[in-house]
Amino acid sequence: MTLLIPKYDLRIKIQENEVNVLCIENPDAYSYIIKNLWQQVNGEDGEMILSEGEKELKISKDMELITNPFAVDCNDKKILNKVYIELAENFKENYMMEMSDINTNIVNVLDELMSDFSYPLASDIEMDPIGLFKLYRIQMDMAKEDYVSYLLEYMKLKHMICKVNVFVIVDLRSYMDDIVIEELYKNLFYEKIFLIVISGHQYENPIECEKTLILDKDLCIIKSYD
Repeated sequence: MTLLIPKYDLRIKIQENEVNVLCIENPDAYSYIIKNLWQQVNGEDGEMILSEGEKELKISKDMELITNPFAVDCNDKKILNKVYIELAENFKENYMMEMSDINTNIVNVLDELMSDFSYPLASDIEMDPIGLFKLYRIQMDMAKEDYVSYLLEYMKLKHMICKVNVFVIVDLRSYMDDIVIEELYKNLFYEKIFLIVISGHQYENPIECEKTLILDKDLCIIKSYD
């Protein structure tokens, strides 16, 4: 898999068991790349190209940009909407009869309740599984105390449920020490999740699995190693 940033002729090869570290020392280039990634991840047009072999992939489906690891939410709309769809399919296949009986009882109670008033009231008797899941607030049950574990679980859920394969995290190593970072990398490798870390400066002690690409202040490309 490859991420191409044409404006700066940057080509990032995304491979298993490697973390790509993109060091952007030029402030204008840094803001341009973050801004454009954000736009494309959110479905807007942009110049960056994500591809696998000859096939161009849709960045809004295959990538996610995390600018603040503390702000991720395992119950965001994209995750829950996908989960609700899966639950609804299972619901219709295996639980329609039981829920139909329950729904009939609820409708009868509502009819009696509304008959006590002179208002022209009506109800929608059609059973909507997704509406039921929202009503009872079905959601992921995960504690947020350990933000590193929560971040990992978030990435795993996005990968498993929403099929996001590549995560881009801004300044990740500013939040964690090397031991925690290495454990995070190990878990991502195990889950076959790809990671690109964007930083405004080069890390002094790169971790062995990190592959660093530098765009310096003069917009020259420097590779730490191939």
